[in-house]
Amino acid sequence: MTPDIETITVLHVDDEPGFPEMVASFLAREDDRFEVKTANSPRRGAELLRRDAIDCIVSDYDMPNQDGIEFLESVRETRPDLPFILYTGKGSEAVASDAISAGATDYLQKQSGNEQYELLANRILNAVERYNTERELHQRSSAIEASIDGIAILNRNDEYAFVNQAHADAYGYDDPAALRGNTWRMCYGEAEIEWFESEVFPTLAETGEWRGEAVGTRRDGTTFPQELSLTRLDGGGLICIIRDISDQKRQERALATLHDATQELITLRDEQAVAEAAVEAARTALDRPLAALWLADADADRLEPVAVSEAGQDLIDDPPTYTGDDSLSWQAFQDDELRVYDDLEAAGEPLNADTPIRSEIVVPLGDHGVMNLGSTETEDFTPVDVSLARTLGKTVEAALSRANRERQLREHRDELGRQNQRLERIINAISHDLRSPLSVAKGRLELAQSDPDGDHLDDTAAALERIETLIDDLVTLATEGERASETEPVDIAEVARASWRNAVTDGATLRVETDLTIRADPGRVQQLLENLVRNSVEHGSTGSRTESGDSVEHGSTGSRSHAHGNSVEHGSTGNRTESDNSVEHTGVTVTVGACDGGFYVADNGVGIPRDDREHVFETGYSTSNEGTGFGLSIVQEIANAHGWDVGVAGSADGGARFEITGVDVVSGS
Repeated sequence: MTPDIETITVLHVDDEPGFPEMVASFLAREDDRFEVKTANSPRRGAELLRRDAIDCIVSDYDMPNQDGIEFLESVRETRPDLPFILYTGKGSEAVASDAISAGATDYLQKQSGNEQYELLANRILNAVERYNTERELHQRSSAIEASIDGIAILNRNDEYAFVNQAHADAYGYDDPAALRGNTWRMCYGEAEIEWFESEVFPTLAETGEWRGEAVGTRRDGTTFPQELSLTRLDGGGLICIIRDISDQKRQERALATLHDATQELITLRDEQAVAEAAVEAARTALDRPLAALWLADADADRLEPVAVSEAGQDLIDDPPTYTGDDSLSWQAFQDDELRVYDDLEAAGEPLNADTPIRSEIVVPLGDHGVMNLGSTETEDFTPVDVSLARTLGKTVEAALSRANRERQLREHRDELGRQNQRLERIINAISHDLRSPLSVAKGRLELAQSDPDGDHLDDTAAALERIETLIDDLVTLATEGERASETEPVDIAEVARASWRNAVTDGATLRVETDLTIRADPGRVQQLLENLVRNSVEHGSTGSRTESGDSVEHGSTGSRSHAHGNSVEHGSTGNRTESDNSVEHTGVTVTVGACDGGFYVADNGVGIPRDDREHVFETGYSTSNEGTGFGLSIVQEIANAHGWDVGVAGSADGGARFEITGVDVVSGS
């Protein structure tokens, strides 16, 4: 019996009227699983075979147009293994021999009596069972051969009796036959063999199975980690199933390293530090020594290289800047899509056609940039590499976002601090510096009421003028602390001459010794130069050189330029003379020239004592009763707004020299 089969569909082909139906009835009496479909000719039988699922064919031999052997041959063209029983009343050894030669499963001669139907039923059941068993074994064999796992069967002598291709491949053998007949010990090292015999086999003998991890040895002597399953067979022997877990182990190690790297990355507050840590993580976690990271410059619409691994630096001395859509990296950045290139030579038009890099992973980092992992070999990146690169990319993107937010917060806090400092200075100036001339004005007005003929009104007017000057400087000081966001090329020589015309410079000489062009806010640069020139003229006068104590700046007076949008504000030249390089007067000489990283304003006056130099930029600091003490504070605020540095020292001519550095130089010197 075949207990696993619910229904057995039999096709009975016989031209004798009523006989197939009678056979069907007897077969159903023998086993209720039989379902018989009848046909009175081979042609009708072929139609039913095409239409229905048939488990076995029972066919007569002697039939018109096509006999049973011919019918069998036609069936074998499409169903080579289907059970086929020749059931005929014409019994002869010749017919039986022909039937078997044509591929018949069985041959049975019709007899008298009902016992023949029991015999036929048994023959059908045996044929179907054998067919199903063989088909199942074939399917299993095919599955075993196609399995990605290495599968082998060992006999009782520990020799390979069966080896599938995956098993042979795992150990570095092209042909499974190279292992068959050899002991399993050829696939393991001495230490592993000793461990198997002392630890694994005792457990296997006790429980019949063992599962765990081991280390296999390939044909070339290299080793690999494996998952191993051993199952003991009845009568001796083993079923051995292995899986190479090298990628899994590597991924586990990489993820552990990435976890540590992530802990470091999230603590970094600087984009440059994040970029360098990301490149190092790619080297250690992904085992990719060729790594580099580019950050996006949104204003310039380009990707700038900011971090390169040591191996990458050795291979490519000067990593390129990516712009527009002229590179694979830029395309990945624009599309925010990870790209894998197995062969850069076949990837279209790379930016650098001479690059030694042959395969590459380009990992987008959101709006921040890209990270590239490269190899000098083609097709060098596995799916594990890609997965790890994607994971690292997300981590780096989050770290860059955090660092960017931290930077913005720091800049915001710094700006708030500067604003608070400016506000505090302004409040102090209002409460202190304005109070004095206001008290003078009030007192003089009171005296004028009682003494109309005195000079009290003139003194009151002077006090009010000083209050106006103080207010102008306070307003300028309050606004100049704002960041210079709108910049353009500025000709220092041109602005210096315009500033000279706007300042009170009678009796002084201007020398311009530079053709420098910088990127700045034109109006603010003019204000800066006006204040420096005015300070040099007012405190560098040759007539006051003996009064060194009066050499510290005064506030700006006279006409001034406050509009940031005016690059050059020309005042009346009056009777002044001007040449290409100088505007000459008598007295102090003020020189505007270029220095390392910027420009300077120097004079040949009395200079500034060393002890006073660190205080000259303080709000309200002045040694003159005429000064407001805001002129050089405004200079410093303008410099800070551009991100510049301003310092004071002695000039080569003995006077004061103010240097503005950290400037974005466009051209000239």
